Amino acid sequence: MTQACRAALWYSDHVEITDTKLHGIKALRECSDVVIRNCDIISPEFGWSTRGIRMEDTTAVSEYFMMRSEDLIFRGRDPASVLLQEPEIDRL
Repeated sequence: MTQACRAALWYSDHVEITDTKLHGIKALRECSDVVIRNCDIISPEFGWSTRGIRMEDTTAVSEYFMMRSEDLIFRGRDPASVLLQEPEIDRL
């Protein structure tokens, strides 16, 4: 999934994502029962309104990571592997 991809997976359940680059703005939204294993995530709005997400050996860079999400499990990598970035603000 490239940066130009806007919304890859929405409204899906019972999904497994393995060895994947998730580099789109809205890579995962309103999904449930998802296992993400050994992935590289660069997605400003990753995981909004999701339930039952298990993330293993995965790195993530996001501005609004897992907003309004619940039942989240993170395992395997250093907790610092999730980097939350400040949103960019357009200045006049």
